[in-house]
Amino acid sequence: MNKYNGLSDIEVKNNQKIYGLNEFGKDEKINYIKVFFHQFGDWLVIILIIAAILSLLVDPNSLFET
Repeated sequence: MNKYNGLSDIEVKNNQKIYGLNEFGKDEKINYIKVFFHQFGDWLVIILIIAAILSLLVDPNSLFET
């Protein structure tokens, strides 16, 4: 007898009831605008944007320094 028989039909049915079918979900379209603005929700990015704005307010010519 082979020790690698796999699951019985009853075990398969029970697992499908509990966990659902072994399938991938449907592909969703990527909304690039939503992804772009989602990047600005991170606290570190917000701090850097505020620092950049404050830097420009203190010295507007710093943007064009060489």
